[in-house]
Amino acid sequence: MRTTGLYLSRAAALSGRYEEARSHLADLARDSEFGAEQEREELEALLQSLEEGEKTWDRFRREFEHELLSADARRTPESVEELEKLDEEWGARWAASGLPAVPELRRAFHDYCALLHSIRARSLGRPLEAREFELASSLVKRMLLFGPTDDEGMFSPPYDPDECSSLAVVALVKRQFEHVETCSTIALETRGAPYLNLLLRSIARARSQDYSGAREDILLCESLRGISDSSRLFLTEILVAMGEYEEAADNLIVAVEPGCEAERVRLLALLAMETGKTAEGSDLVSRVPARDPGQPRARVVLSRLLRKTGDLGEARKRLESLHNAGYETEESWFELAAIHGQEQEYLKAAAALERANGLNPRFAEAHALACELLLAQIESGTGEALESIELWVDRGRRCFGDDAPETALLEAYQVVARNELSEGLALASRARESETARCSGRASRLESRIRIQLAGGEGAIGAAQESLKREDCPEGWAQLIEALLARGADSDARRVLSRALGKYPRSIRLSGLLSELGEPGSRER
Repeated sequence: MRTTGLYLSRAAALSGRYEEARSHLADLARDSEFGAEQEREELEALLQSLEEGEKTWDRFRREFEHELLSADARRTPESVEELEKLDEEWGARWAASGLPAVPELRRAFHDYCALLHSIRARSLGRPLEAREFELASSLVKRMLLFGPTDDEGMFSPPYDPDECSSLAVVALVKRQFEHVETCSTIALETRGAPYLNLLLRSIARARSQDYSGAREDILLCESLRGISDSSRLFLTEILVAMGEYEEAADNLIVAVEPGCEAERVRLLALLAMETGKTAEGSDLVSRVPARDPGQPRARVVLSRLLRKTGDLGEARKRLESLHNAGYETEESWFELAAIHGQEQEYLKAAAALERANGLNPRFAEAHALACELLLAQIESGTGEALESIELWVDRGRRCFGDDAPETALLEAYQVVARNELSEGLALASRARESETARCSGRASRLESRIRIQLAGGEGAIGAAQESLKREDCPEGWAQLIEALLARGADSDARRVLSRALGKYPRSIRLSGLLSELGEPGSRER
């Protein structure tokens, strides 16, 4: 009776059924076998705190929602910072409200603010709906009551579709993308809100680099509500990541509403960068307004452009400025790691990749770059990094599965580090099937390198050309030049090098090849 009564009372309290909780407590007080007065008093204190906290929560929530909607209604490109100040102001007011008995509410309120902004930012250009406010309020209460890490305790059959939707949004805010996919899928199977859950699952799949699944879900979203500017742009970002550049370009030709123009410009810059049009990409990024919410993402694109063109110092400076300002994503840390790698600052690169992996363990590019840099250390004799490669391979298997092309790429680096080139070639060839254009390009470059070592360049030229189709970058051009040199096509190598330097004049790798080739005709002499 004692254990059952405690459980029932606590469960009722945490579910907001306060009268039922008090009834169980009264039964416990009458039960002569109970005897644990302290536990009963703790439950009564919890019940009182929850009731008081919920009243204060609802009051603050109503006032905050009113101001948020008013700010949205007044929103113009010049007043975006008003929304940013709103969080700070209300966070201070909430902290000043007291409630020492429920200190977690302060954290929950900040989560609630961030969550509403996240839903709005991901709502494909439409205003927030009353239902979403209720979902946000419900799910943050659940986070408060069960704690920030006890997701499994919140999630057990029979499944409630609204609760599953709520948990999916919680997981998205907490960057637990696999959990987002699980919750939104169950919500869809139990007749939860189809548009919201398809959207959540699409975002989660894209962040986990399951691009075909993300594209399928966003197209289903469009079939429910029709195509919108924001959904078209989200689909375009997926297409760019998959290397479907022509279809992405077609999507970006269409004019969009003013609120989506900055994102369209950012994607145009990203597309230009991925297809080797670096000058055009840099010009496009500069058009994103300084106060636009998409400015930080645009600055990450610009840093990537600067890195590809060889301006490593300026690229690093811009990324560090973003991080110091509190903006960080797996992409921003990946870019910083790539810069450190080109500078052969391998310890700094490793630290940045750990940060990227911490933000998104399923970010396949971070795994691949880590193994590539570790292999470079082994080949240059600057480090014994085989155990570290094995660590990243194990992480990849857990994240992507044993048979995934992303895992095959990591295993290819591992066996090449052991000088098992034939097996590495087979794995790199399989890794080219990756849906991530950059990972596929990296696999093609590795395949070209292995072919040069195995057979004097047989098939290496084709692999290098394939990598450039997937990702136009200095490393890809350098690999093609080395493949041509391995086949004795020095004149073709010089011609390709001249073209590559026209795109990437400050590339350290290409400049090194220029020094090696010397003046025209020098190698033949």
